[in-house]
Amino acid sequence: MSNNNDVIAPEMLVLIITATVIGTIARFLSMKLDYRQYPTYPNGYFIHLVTGGVAAALGAFIIPTLMTKNFTAVTFLA
Repeated sequence: MSNNNDVIAPEMLVLIITATVIGTIARFLSMKLDYRQYPTYPNGYFIHLVTGGVAAALGAFIIPTLMTKNFTAVTFLA
């Protein structure tokens, strides 16, 4: 018999996905675009977007794990 606590609730999944997408978009919008452009190469853009996405995903998982009092997951993410 499967326990319902083993599955991520749809509300939490929506929260995680929304926070990850918004965080990635925020990183994309915060990159400088002028004559002193940083990053300067397409590889730099990709690295910044991937790093921003990973950081946003880690940040997005903290709130649901604290709300469900899953301190093992919080310790792992920390």
